[in-house]
Amino acid sequence: MRDLQTSAAFVVGQGRTLLGAVRDRDVMRQVREGRSDLREVIREDIASVDRDEVLSELVEPSVGSDLPLAVVDDKTRLLGVIPRVTLLAALGNVSSDTMEIPVIVEPPATVSVDAMTLALSETAGDEPSSRGEEVPA
Repeated sequence: MRDLQTSAAFVVGQGRTLLGAVRDRDVMRQVREGRSDLREVIREDIASVDRDEVLSELVEPSVGSDLPLAVVDDKTRLLGVIPRVTLLAALGNVSSDTMEIPVIVEPPATVSVDAMTLALSETAGDEPSSRGEEVPA
């Protein structure tokens, strides 16, 4: 987790079935205590959403979770994740009649929140209005 600059990781079983998530501090405590069974620290109470969930239904579970939303199918297989920053960006860039948000197919295990935030802020800086240019109506 240190190499990926993340404080948590989703845990999947056979066939990518979502088992839960582990936090770096729990894993580190376990290592310090000489234990190695990851099942002892898996948190099963994580927020997950269906792949066909509409955008407006993603806000509440995202607010209540400090992890990205896990996107699962009807067999609880992990299909992807929706980081909160991605959800917020989608909410800011869609018209009010949009009802769906695309799902990230593979979990972005190597992208940190800081890197995503930096990329989004740089993208926002490329807009004509942010450079002082007139935006056509």
